[in-house]
Amino acid sequence: ADAEQKLYDLVVRRFLAVFFPSAEYQVTTRITVAAGHSFYSAETHIRHLGEAKLGDRLTGTLQIISADEKRFRSFVRIMKGDTCVATVEQLCLHVNMAEGKSAPSSAEVWTKLKAIADAQANLPLPEGAGRAVGQKK
Repeated sequence: ADAEQKLYDLVVRRFLAVFFPSAEYQVTTRITVAAGHSFYSAETHIRHLGEAKLGDRLTGTLQIISADEKRFRSFVRIMKGDTCVATVEQLCLHVNMAEGKSAPSSAEVWTKLKAIADAQANLPLPEGAGRAVGQKK
């Protein structure tokens, strides 16, 4: 699980760097800070679907399921070859840290996030997205 978490963190940090290039990344709290604004993880759902061992080659993909100026919902797949070994679905809220509340992101951030969301808008909903804990398959 630790290796999966590190890969997930890497995938998400790389994604956030696309539209928050000057951000500082705080891995322990998973908060990304830039110019007094941040995306906070409001909800996370992790599914462990298989095993990965030290030395296995893992890849990660991130799909934006939905987004607006204040939030985005993402879905990360951790793959070992053609096998999905874990998924992470997350809702992130944009926060003005000085005010301590949710706020619209800057035009620069929203433009870049929207471009990614629009490019992925016609992708099918990933298998497992939106599942509740304990929900039958």
